Amino acid sequence: MYKLLIADDEPLERKAIQHIIDEKQLPILLVGVAENGIEAVELSKKLQPEIVIIDIKMPGMDGLTAMRKILENNPETIIVIFSAYDKFEYAQKGIELGAYQYLLKPVSSDRVAKLIYDVIREVDARRLSKVNSREAEERIEKIKPYIKLSLLYKLISGTLDHEDIENQELFLNMKILPGVAIVIGIDCDLESATSDLIKEIMMECLQKNSYDTTSVLVDSIGRRKIAILITSSETNSRNKNRIGGLMAEIQHCISAMVPGTVTIGIGGQYTSFQEIRKSYLEARKAFKYGYIILGGNQVIHVDEINKEEDSEYPVFMKDSITKHILNGEWQFANQDVKTVLKQIMQSDEKNIIKRVRIMELVVVMSRVAIEEGVEHKDILCLNADFYQKLTSNNHLEDLVEYVMGLIEVYRNLVAEANKSYASKIIKKSQRYIDDHYASYLSLKEVADAVNLSQHYFSRLFKTESKCSFSEYLTEKRLSAAKKLLVDPSLTVNRISEEVGFSTASYFSRIFKKHENLSPTEYRKRLLKK
Repeated sequence: MYKLLIADDEPLERKAIQHIIDEKQLPILLVGVAENGIEAVELSKKLQPEIVIIDIKMPGMDGLTAMRKILENNPETIIVIFSAYDKFEYAQKGIELGAYQYLLKPVSSDRVAKLIYDVIREVDARRLSKVNSREAEERIEKIKPYIKLSLLYKLISGTLDHEDIENQELFLNMKILPGVAIVIGIDCDLESATSDLIKEIMMECLQKNSYDTTSVLVDSIGRRKIAILITSSETNSRNKNRIGGLMAEIQHCISAMVPGTVTIGIGGQYTSFQEIRKSYLEARKAFKYGYIILGGNQVIHVDEINKEEDSEYPVFMKDSITKHILNGEWQFANQDVKTVLKQIMQSDEKNIIKRVRIMELVVVMSRVAIEEGVEHKDILCLNADFYQKLTSNNHLEDLVEYVMGLIEVYRNLVAEANKSYASKIIKKSQRYIDDHYASYLSLKEVADAVNLSQHYFSRLFKTESKCSFSEYLTEKRLSAAKKLLVDPSLTVNRISEEVGFSTASYFSRIFKKHENLSPTEYRKRLLKK
């Protein structure tokens, strides 16, 4: 029922409207009557009617004033003016204030009935519009995290153009695009829940330090790393110091939650979105230097590396071996190692120093291989063999040749580690599907179960399983259905529910597509055997 409030100082007019409602059996409930504008406003606040029928001329407060106050309190109210005054300015003012209709008294019962039905349809339309609008807003809020994740990856990969930036900036309500990239690396694999908690801590620290978090992008970029893109209107030097202090605070908070060390690399500050990738590459460079060269548990800005690189460091630290290995660019890594070894051999240093340089080079490569997932025991075995040669072999040329051979060994170990990791992840996901195929199972649910993004999991699953996620799930369900079809007491409807299909018709269609027989035909063939 729809609630109606009547505001009219004439008792006969109020009774006439009530009589029409009763006589026509209109689907509306008269919840209150007011004799003047003041009462109308108060009753409207209290009763919250969907519809108000109001007169213009009333004592205390006129109808137009009352109407304005009613709509201020509840803009959704539909107001109809019944008036004996046919002055144009009254009607004009009423419509301007938001009246649904302005009718002159007397009004016939048929006209009132038609008006009531028209108003009811308007109430329903407004309710539906409000629901649709709310649902649309909820859907938008749900997809915003994925849009932010996509924006982060596009910014650090440098694949955005001006139009994309403007559209996403407007959609995400970002006041200004980020200009500083940060990479946080944690010396242990992160579970999804832990990763989410770390992100929450970072956002809290940023808010506490007066950063505009609407312009912050943060997400995982692998099993052990998190990327942050932030912005600041301060000068570069002041901002660098502020961000450095903030990252030290974040490092302290994260260290209290995870068993491994936490290393943070900070890139330079830039004003153009095209240069965010540059800041990200600098942040990665700072992180890798802090983790591999300085041993981890560092907060380091790219400027600090540049200063160190201007100093007299061992020659191998000036090269890009670490970067190439981490990026899987083994051909370039091989070339760099050759160059470094050549520099060492051609230097005027004593042989014992040259041996130390070669040892340092192997240590760096070992650390990178471990970071890429190679087992510690495998690296220890290799290093034990190397140290034996290092201390017993008097010919440096033989040692150089051995180190060159290590590059290919590391390459194979890293490839095997990546393959093993992928295989373990997919086996875990297949076990999850095997245990849950009978329920509604989505790609996102399985991806979340193995702590991977939907996109990466889908691609990895297809590569490792030689079939897509949906194909594997369908095959699992059909295999279970075939076993159940042996039992004649089970209906096709029941079987489709048991194995996780949404409807029996969809189950039958998929079954026939795969078996060239309907479930019923398949059962008949089984029972004949």
